[in-house]
Amino acid sequence: MRFPRSLPAVAALALLMTSVSGAAAATSARRVPRGGEGPIAFDRKPAAYFRILTMSADGTGQTAITSNAWNDTQPAWSPDGTQIAFASDRDGNYEIYAMDADGANPVRLTTDPGSDLDPEWSPDGSRILFTSDRAGSADVWVMLDDGTKQASLTSFPEGEGDATWSPDGARVAFSRSVAGYWDVWVMKADGSHKVDITTASSLNDQFPDWSPD
Repeated sequence: MRFPRSLPAVAALALLMTSVSGAAAATSARRVPRGGEGPIAFDRKPAAYFRILTMSADGTGQTAITSNAWNDTQPAWSPDGTQIAFASDRDGNYEIYAMDADGANPVRLTTDPGSDLDPEWSPDGSRILFTSDRAGSADVWVMLDDGTKQASLTSFPEGEGDATWSPDGARVAFSRSVAGYWDVWVMKADGSHKVDITTASSLNDQFPDWSPD
């Protein structure tokens, strides 16, 4: 998750949507699955609100699958390509939802006064990572794909995000703010054994992404 540095979590998460709109007014896309030739989901802000669209890998067939008087953003495909998880403020604050690949049957997965953003499905489709400030700072959380068993994997006061699964689903890489700068960390999928793998002082290391192999 990309949120501004050195800001309280709530303000950071709020400003995240502005940064997403800047970078993703063009697009913020994720393929399904990695290495595949399936459709691409992305968000676009054609007017006052973000909506989610899909298109073919060559850019043709762009189709809005959400179109509402609220923001739908940060789409993430399930590994089998049948569902899309996304963040939406349709119920007043940002929560995680899932819907069919054509936009039908949206289901709310999180219900909390905090902001829940940046979903990512596990490789086997059974779990979803997300970032939430419900505990006061931005932390990495995980839940089952039906929204149950929500649990915090990190609880550092500075803020964490950008969580991404290893290909086997056994580990999670994420970004953590440390003394005003960002490092990339790795932990087991249950939140244990956290290790800082970039330790360059006065530099920002963010947005990790695992190789498919």
